Amino acid sequence: MYIYVDRNANEVDVDVGLKRIAREYEVKFINYIGENMKILNKSLNMTVIVSLLGVSVALITLIILYNTTLSKLEQERERIEILQALGVTEEQFKKLYLFIGFGYGLIALIISHGLLGLAVIITFITGKPKPLYMYPWKLHLIVSVVMFVTILFTYFLPIRIIIKAQPIDNIRNLGR
Repeated sequence: MYIYVDRNANEVDVDVGLKRIAREYEVKFINYIGENMKILNKSLNMTVIVSLLGVSVALITLIILYNTTLSKLEQERERIEILQALGVTEEQFKKLYLFIGFGYGLIALIISHGLLGLAVIITFITGKPKPLYMYPWKLHLIVSVVMFVTILFTYFLPIRIIIKAQPIDNIRNLGR
């Protein structure tokens, strides 16, 4: 049985009145609007928690990636300094590391979208397909582009620290 009330009525008064009537006639009263709001609030809380965890993992991963790249460049510093002394320009180094960052970003996109495709296939195999038309494809595209650019710059930014020095300074530092 559905009970419709005036939209201008006080919700608390209506709820209390309906519960009183249900108790008098020993009928179970369920407020679907209230129950739906509880479910919505729980799902929003879970979404926020999962989103925060995802962002935290992504930031930690990017910090590790940046530090690993910086460490790798520090190990290659001598080679870079020799190449600078031989005439390789800053622009050539920047292009090289942009190309490397592009490659790693492309690999990350391929792997992540392969895993997404696998999840969709598994969903269909289990017989419980969710409607994909509700999937936020625009948001997915934006996040993919942002992550690609972030990975690209994570590989590009550390090289700027190494190539700032002049070739003559790099030659002097080789003996140390």
